[in-house]
Amino acid sequence: MFPVGVPFGQGRARRIPAFTLLEVVVGLFLLGMLATTVSVALSRVERNAVRMDHQRQAIQWLDVLLMKWTESRAGIPVPTAGSIIGQRRMDYRTRFIKESFLCGNPVHVIRIEVLDPNLSEPTILASVEVVQSVGAQQRNAFGFR
Repeated sequence: MFPVGVPFGQGRARRIPAFTLLEVVVGLFLLGMLATTVSVALSRVERNAVRMDHQRQAIQWLDVLLMKWTESRAGIPVPTAGSIIGQRRMDYRTRFIKESFLCGNPVHVIRIEVLDPNLSEPTILASVEVVQSVGAQQRNAFGFR
């Protein structure tokens, strides 16, 4: 408190504890850097979560395509490509990898890929290689006996 009987402003000067302008500016700078770092980290987490969700959907569609093709008499069409219309548009393609023998029987190794065409470059979200037995007509066409 102020001394009694001394007019206002003429008493002994007291220092009120406070921050200097430089300390406030440095504190705000550090707080801004922290906010920027947290924002960048959260956007990366969100981007990864979205990518993982797209991959999960691609795996589900890959499973549906495999079930559909394995239940049909024709088997997996090679080579082929098409679109999958769902919550998010995806494309698929099949391609022949190699011919081989499994337990003495001729087989084809086929890769099925599910792609995301919505990006600047189509990106493979999920893929699987499947071994398909070669039918009698295909055996003669490929030179198998």
